[in-house]
Amino acid sequence: MPLSLSPDAHQEYLRALLRAPIVTILYLALWGIAVFFIKTTLHIDLFGTVLARPSPPLVNGRLPGSSLSLPPAPSPRTILLSALALLGTLLWSFLVWCGLLHGSVEGAIFAFYVAIPFILVVLPVVGFGRGNIFPYIRTLRRVLWPSAEENVPFVEVFVADAMTSLSKVFADTGLVLAVLVSRAVAFDVNNTQFLSKPTAQLVSTVVSGCLPPFLACMPYIIRVRQLVVLRLWSEDGDERWQHAMNVIKYLFNFPTIWLAAWLATLPEAPAPPMAAYHEAGSWATMDGGPGDVLVHGEALRLSIMRAVLEEAVVFCSLSSLFLSFIWDVRMDWGLAQTATVRQCCLRDTLLFRSQWIYYSGICGNLILRLANTYIGLTGHVPAFLSRIDAAFVMEVLEILRRTLWCVFRIEWECIKRATKGEGRQFEKLMLAA
Repeated sequence: MPLSLSPDAHQEYLRALLRAPIVTILYLALWGIAVFFIKTTLHIDLFGTVLARPSPPLVNGRLPGSSLSLPPAPSPRTILLSALALLGTLLWSFLVWCGLLHGSVEGAIFAFYVAIPFILVVLPVVGFGRGNIFPYIRTLRRVLWPSAEENVPFVEVFVADAMTSLSKVFADTGLVLAVLVSRAVAFDVNNTQFLSKPTAQLVSTVVSGCLPPFLACMPYIIRVRQLVVLRLWSEDGDERWQHAMNVIKYLFNFPTIWLAAWLATLPEAPAPPMAAYHEAGSWATMDGGPGDVLVHGEALRLSIMRAVLEEAVVFCSLSSLFLSFIWDVRMDWGLAQTATVRQCCLRDTLLFRSQWIYYSGICGNLILRLANTYIGLTGHVPAFLSRIDAAFVMEVLEILRRTLWCVFRIEWECIKRATKGEGRQFEKLMLAA
């Protein structure tokens, strides 16, 4: 990345600034809708059962060694109001910063980020206040780096799985940080002479080339770390094998991300000048310039490298797509377990009444994955979305797919726990199925 952004790079920087908060707010709203759907159809209290983290006995309603009480389980209304509060804050930032103060879009987004801690910590908005925000922060810390000294509970696995759908949001954050680093380096060059210009250019190029793909890989790194811990604590040979295969599935995302980032840094192959092919079999310009062979050699090298990288990205993307789809249906949803005519490609126990809900879920998962991969590989979006940024469309498709995944993942977890006899609420579900 050059020390000064080109107009196209600046526009991409602004789009990345906008995408991250909008997609995150939409993801939170969709999660609230999913919780409401599960609660009304399965009559399951997610945060009191499936997503409850095992904790030590309470002392006077508080956790031992802590002055903070357990955080209340968020209801669908609380989650939706949280998303609405964040959306209102974003709109307020634009209204005040851009409308009243005539500032830039960049300033409005940073004002939004400054306002978030004030809303979540200082003001008791939608159930989040100073007294109960810190347990959520501690849970998030455990998700980001699970300890090998204790097993990973399902709620932390579930959150980490959900974070993988925000990989492109992490990449957008990396792009924004890379621009800020480039500006800081340029400031040093122009004012304090802290770095020489070649060194500053090198730092800017390395950061812009490595930071976005590294942050995009972070959710998968967290998930792989969880699987390693789960495999260490598992005593069942089949479970250990499943964790190992799951690691391989996630590892396919790493070459896809890094190869695509490398491909984006390659310059376009220079167009060949007007030339005539001589009988000797060599290219030459009409003026007979001797440097033309070098021009064509460089163009050929870049063309071959781009072709190889494009093929590698396609292979890794399609491999990851089909591995993830099969894992979703077979392992995360527990489907494709029976071959009976009545429940073809489903399972013996179904908590939802209609089988078409499951078939629609399977087809929807595959269609959303295929659409996301196609847009990622080609950059083309449907005609009715032609005015919308392709990266934003991809991120929205992914969080829609993850919301669909959450519903069936929770249902399968309820069935597994009922089979193990872990709670009366799950047993009632089995009786009603």
